Formats: sequence, C-alpha cells, structure tokens
Amino acid sequence: MRRERSVRRLALIAFLAVALVFALPFATPAALAHANLVTADPTPNASLTTSPTRVTLHFSEAIAPSLSGIQVLNAQGKQVDNKDAIADPANSMTMWVTLPSLPDGTYTVVWHNTSDVDGHAIRSSYAFGIGVQVAVAPQTAQSKPPLLQSQGQPYLRWAVLIGAMAIVGGIAFRLLILEPVLTANTKRKHFEQARAKLLSRVSLLLWCTAALFIIASVALLMNQAGVVTDKDWYRTLGAPLKTFLIHTSYGKWWIWRMGCFGVALLALGVASRVESAAKREMADRLRSLALVASVVALLTFSLSSHGAAIAEVHGPAVMSDFIHLLSASVWGGGLLYLVLVVPVALSRLVERPRREFLAALVPRFSRLATISVAAILVSGLYNSWAQVSSVGASTQPYGLALIAKVALVVPLLVLGALNPKWISKRLAGDASAGNMLRVLVAGEAVLIVLVVLAAGWMTSLEPARTAHAREQNCGALRLDSNITNSGDLVYTLDIKPAQLGPNTLMLTVRTRAGGTRVANATDVRLTLTYLDKDLGSTPVTAQNVGGGRYVADNVLLSIAGGWQTEVFISRPGGFDFRDAVRFPIGGPGSSQAPGLKDWRHRPLARRADAPGGNGNNVDGRRRIWRRPRVPGHRLLQRRGGESERQPHRADGGLHRSRQGSVYAELHGMPRRERDRRWAASSEAGPATAEPRHPRAAASRESVVRLHP
Repeated sequence: MRRERSVRRLALIAFLAVALVFALPFATPAALAHANLVTADPTPNASLTTSPTRVTLHFSEAIAPSLSGIQVLNAQGKQVDNKDAIADPANSMTMWVTLPSLPDGTYTVVWHNTSDVDGHAIRSSYAFGIGVQVAVAPQTAQSKPPLLQSQGQPYLRWAVLIGAMAIVGGIAFRLLILEPVLTANTKRKHFEQARAKLLSRVSLLLWCTAALFIIASVALLMNQAGVVTDKDWYRTLGAPLKTFLIHTSYGKWWIWRMGCFGVALLALGVASRVESAAKREMADRLRSLALVASVVALLTFSLSSHGAAIAEVHGPAVMSDFIHLLSASVWGGGLLYLVLVVPVALSRLVERPRREFLAALVPRFSRLATISVAAILVSGLYNSWAQVSSVGASTQPYGLALIAKVALVVPLLVLGALNPKWISKRLAGDASAGNMLRVLVAGEAVLIVLVVLAAGWMTSLEPARTAHAREQNCGALRLDSNITNSGDLVYTLDIKPAQLGPNTLMLTVRTRAGGTRVANATDVRLTLTYLDKDLGSTPVTAQNVGGGRYVADNVLLSIAGGWQTEVFISRPGGFDFRDAVRFPIGGPGSSQAPGLKDWRHRPLARRADAPGGNGNNVDGRRRIWRRPRVPGHRLLQRRGGESERQPHRADGGLHRSRQGSVYAELHGMPRRERDRRWAASSEAGPATAEPRHPRAAASRESVVRLHP
C-alpha cells in the first residue's frame, strides 16, 4: 500500500511538471541568448548625405527598456541626440533615439542593453558619417564581448545549482527512497533503530543546503544587478536592485524561484512539527507539496536559461533544460545524501544489519538513478545541439566547458553502472562490498560537484552557437547588387573576413522576380580592381557550391583602400549578366585606410578584354566601360557574346533618337553642350584618365553594410 502511494505520488509530480511546462506561453521573439545587435539604421560605417531623424537598433532578443539605452556622440564626445531613447512599444527587441538636424561629420552610436530573458548585459558602439566617408573597420578580437560578465559569477551559479539540486534531491530521496525502505521493513528492529538518526541527518543536510542556496541566490542577484547597472555589487541595494527585479524577466523569475522554494521549506518545517505529533500521513502530504514546489522552482531556472532564448525551438529547449536539471537533481542530490547521511546514520549498527539496510536501499536508488541518467543523456544531447549546433562551435569557451563536463560525466556513468551490476548484489553476503560501495558513491559525489561546476561556467558563458556565428561574421562585408541595375538577376556578395590578405568571396544569385536562387550558372567570374592606383585587374572564377551560391577562395586583397568587383554571370537559357559594386578594405589596426576618403565618388574602373564584352574599340583594344545600369540602358547579350541590343555607337557616342532625351534628363544639360563634351573626350584618345561618357563618370552607389 505504501509503495503504491509512492508510485502515485511520483506520477502526480511528473504530470504536474509536464503540464506546467506545456502551459507556458512559448511564442517568444526570435533570440539567440544575449541581446546582440542584429540590424541598425543608420548601418555601421554608413556614409549619409543628409542627417537621419533617428537611430534605430534591432536586437536578437527582448530587452529590458529601463536598463537599456542609446547615445549619439559627435567627434568631440558630446551627446547630440534628443536624449529620448525608448523601446518600441510594439516590439521589445527594437529601440531608437531621435536626432536633431546634424551637421556633416562623424558620429558614434553608443548603446547598452540588458536581456529580458537571461539578464545578461551588453555594451558596444559603432560609427556613421554625414557628408563624410567612414572607413569600414572589421570587428577584431579587441571588440569581442568579455568572456565573463563577472569573475565570480560562475562560482555563484555553481553554489546556487548545488543548493537547488540538494533541496530537490533531498526531498525526493526521503519520499521516494528512504521512507519506502523504512516502511517496508518496520518489523526489523535495526531498521527502526536507524530511522530517527537517518531522518534527522537528512533534515540537517537539507536545511544547510537551503541556507547555501538562499545566500548564493541573493549574492548572484546583486552581482547580476551590479553588472547591468555598472555598479559595485554592494552599491546595488535599493533602487538598482529593485529596478532589476521588476523590469527584467530574469528578476521576475528570480522572485518566483525564491517564492517556490520558500513554500517548499515552509511545508518541510510544518511537516517536521506535525510528524512529531504522530500525524505521519499529513507530514507526507506536506513533503509531497514541498517536492512539487521545489520542482516548479527548478522550472524557473529553465525559463531564464539560454534555452529560453532560442525562439525556433523555445518550447522543446525549455522542456529539455528542465528535464535535464530535474533528473540531475534527483540523481546528484540523492547521491549527496547517500554519501553524507547514510554512512553516518548507520555507523552505530553492527556489520550485518548495516549491510542488510544498504542491500534494501541501494537497489531502489539505483533504479531511480538509471531513469534519471537516461533522461540526462537524452536531454543533454538535445541541449548540446541547441547551444553548440556545429563542430566548429565546440572550440568556443562554452563548447570547451561542455567538453569538460562530458569528460567528467563519462567516469561518473562508469561508477554508477558498477553499483547495480556488482556492488548491490554482494552487499548481503560480502563484508567488503559495503566499504567498496562507500568509495564508489563518494567518487560519484565528487564528480557530481565538478560536473555542476562546469554547468555553472556554461550558464555564465555566451552559447557557443551565437559566439561562433559572431566570429564567423567578424569583419564580413555584404554587398548587394546595384539598385539601378535593371537585369533579371540580383545577388549578394559576402566578403570574409574583409581584411588585408586572403579572403573568401561568396556570391548568392537570385532572380529579380520571385527571388528564386539561380543554381545553373555555368560561368561566374569576379574581377577585382584597385581604385586608388592602376594595378591592373584580377579575375577569379567562382565555383558552384549549390543552392545558388558561388564561392571563390583565397582571393588576395593586399592593399588597403577602395576596391571594385565586377560580376559576370553566364547561364543557359538566359542573357549574360554584368554588374559592379565597390567596397573598402581597411589596413590592420587603422581606423582610416589610405585612399578611402573619396572612393565612392570616382568613376567606375575600365579594363580591357572583358569576357564576352561589347564596347569601344580604341587602338585595336576592346575597352569596357562599366556604367550604372539605368532602365532602358542595359546591355543585353546573347550567349557567345553577340549583342542583342546595342545603344552605343562605335565612336563612343549614343543613338540620340533612342537615348538622347534620357541623357538630357539625367545630366540636366543641353544636348549641344553634352555633345561638345563627348567630342572633347573622344579626342583625348586612350590616354585620357577619365571615361569619355558622362554616364560612366556618374558614380554608382552600391549598398554596403556590415554583416550582422
């Protein structure tokens, strides 16, 4: 009867825990643990012609508005915004600050935020220019976020986890292991002799770990509030701590956690009083309530964990984290009581009764431990995938902490497997089995403590998935196809790491209508030209890697300054596509690369012998003038290089009947004056430094932005 009640109690607890998890509002905004900057307007290093009306930042997860802010500083470090930074009421991941009309110059956007999910704080900045060119400065190691927000945070989290696991494990150990064994052996005198000491020792250890949990939780809260408010932890008492508790989800879940554990401890205290009055059944009910309350308290850890910040798998990630923590608490917490309580409580028993008690206790605990270990392994694999997601990310600090944790878990599993397979079967008849059991269980307990320490480090570090993604995109440039190009294709060109030396160029090609990726191009070439000096051109062929992506590896960009890449795409059943975009490459350690000041305002480079090109034949050489594509002026080619439509004359002029009025509109000058300039340009011959077409001299603006 007693055993059936224990089974029903365990089933009820499991049902309530699962029901609580699935009742949660899982539809949260997209996030990646830590509210990293995703997009900005103006974009980092943008060069604007007019003053923007506001600066808008969009982050990867919801932020706490009262603990986040934006400042815009001029070159002298003076704040020039309207000091009205506010979070978007309709989107908690977006924040902006309005600006007055600003004069030309370079401005710095300084922002800080606090994640509403896990309470982590981030600070960073970027620059943009008005009327001036701002050099693109790829992110370097010096601009990475710090490894830890606080040096003591991993150890505080370790203490909190040890305390929480010991509370849950202690209650579960008494209700599911110790009480059933004692009840099933009431007729054995030595079992009753050990009962009082066992239960008193369990209560003593539970209250000690509860004190550890409370102290460590308050210390961690003050530490986190100090990081967010940029104050020493002892200066957070009062308004800073109140703001952090009330205005962040982390603080709200902390309040719920302490409340649930408070209910659990209160129920345990009342149960002890009731039991002394010989009302054991009511005491068991109160302890069951304490177990449910403590399990719900564990759920608050998962709701403010890294898993809660993954929108794509928010529900499963929270559920997996919760199962992982609950299983570890039942197994690891129970081990602590098996090591620290049982040997001391049984010390007054003679050898044979002691071995009989252990022979009844250990197999029951081993069955519960086996179930817990299975749940830990399954949920641990899922959590590893969610937070690491790739082999390359395993080299991040989070990944290394995970590897250390796994390295500790392996011997822990080996020791755990020896108990039911070998030790438990020998307890009743072998005197040495008891001593061996104590050694093995003590080793397991030590390993459990070290595993929890690794977990404390992991919860303090940025997930490997997001850290790896940020490093992969450090310094990357993304160039979009020209907005004036009227071709039937559009593309995105990613340049990584956008620094001096070898770079990887990846071209992603789509159709303009529908955005379908073009995966059947037979010839994709990128021709690189340095704009600040005549160094010739470097053509490279991009290889088709599938999915509409074409990659050129180890492309050497050896000089800082402005560069231009011409894109040529040939595909079956379609016209050849040409376009050109520009980008800057900064020197290492410099904020302004030579020659970057006016690279956007120069005419596009010309070169000889372009693939399949049509153009002006001067001195026996075919020269291709790269012009901004304007509707009605696109040079279409059939495969093989034959021109389908040729609006340009061989002498460099233009068919006026078709295009003259367009040029007059574009350049705002009388046709006679325009023809006079064309004639003067043609007489200059191939030695002239400027293109003969005013159209070629009109600078094309490509959309350049930092990859988020």
